Amino acid sequence: MEEQNQILKPLKGFNSFQEVMKNGKRFRSKNLLASVQFCSDNENEIYFGVSIGKKKARKAVVRNRVKRLLRESLRKKAKENAFPKRLKKIILIRLSAPEKPGLINLKDINPEIEILVNNINAYVNKLNNETPSSNTDQIL
Repeated sequence: MEEQNQILKPLKGFNSFQEVMKNGKRFRSKNLLASVQFCSDNENEIYFGVSIGKKKARKAVVRNRVKRLLRESLRKKAKENAFPKRLKKIILIRLSAPEKPGLINLKDINPEIEILVNNINAYVNKLNNETPSSNTDQIL
C-alpha cells in the first residue's frame, strides 16, 4: 500500500506559537531555529509556522521573501515524507537575513532545512532506540 504525503497546514494564533516555543524541542542550523512538538498518534498532518524578526530583516519585502522560501522548502520536504511520522507542529525562525530580497534563493534555504530535518529524524530515532522504560511515550 502506498504511503500518503504529509499534509502541511498553517499554525494559527499567538497562543499556538507560544505553546510550541515554550514546550517544543529545539533544533538549530547556521541560520535557522526550529521548535517542534510531537504527538502520540500517527497522523499525516503537520502544523507549521514561519517567523523572522524585524531586527533581523528591516524591510518587509525581505521578511516576506524569506518566509515564502521557508514555506516552499517545507512543502518540498513534506512531499518527500521527510519528517518523522509523529511530528505535530514545527516553527521555523530565521536568525539572519540579507539586506536585499534578491540575495537569498531557495538553494540557500534547502541545505539548512535538510540539516534540520536530519537532526529531527536523528532525535526521533534515538528516542525510539532507547529502552521502553524511558519516557519516550511521553515525548512521542
